[in-house]
Amino acid sequence: MTPNDFRLYCRALGFATVFATGVPENVDGTKASRFAELIEAFCLATIPDAFGPANANIGDEGDPAALDLAIDRYKAELAGEGSARLPDDRATLLKFYDRLHQRQARRRERHFYATGSDEMIANRVLQLIEEEIEADEAGT
Repeated sequence: MTPNDFRLYCRALGFATVFATGVPENVDGTKASRFAELIEAFCLATIPDAFGPANANIGDEGDPAALDLAIDRYKAELAGEGSARLPDDRATLLKFYDRLHQRQARRRERHFYATGSDEMIANRVLQLIEEEIEADEAGT
């Protein structure tokens, strides 16, 4: 089972748990998602090496799926035990930081991703590219 398969099964179990206890009045998926996160955290905390050692498969390219799995393991241990040990090496810490920063940006922009028109998205892409060109020219 891949980490994505695992996450899918946890989501399905969260969904089934919510509806097995009665269909809530405001079905927005939040409760099912929360149950899925709890199931996932429990599984990763009780069987931490189910997908190999916690920091295994964090390649030089920082594969997002491998990083997400390592971060989720850390979160599960932190949530379950109250403390957890971060990776020791700077390179892995920076990969964690970069990935968490990307995930934070996605959370903050969730509404834009869901409702932004193609034109709005294209304008933001153009703006970001122009900013990169300016930074490249300035040498920063």
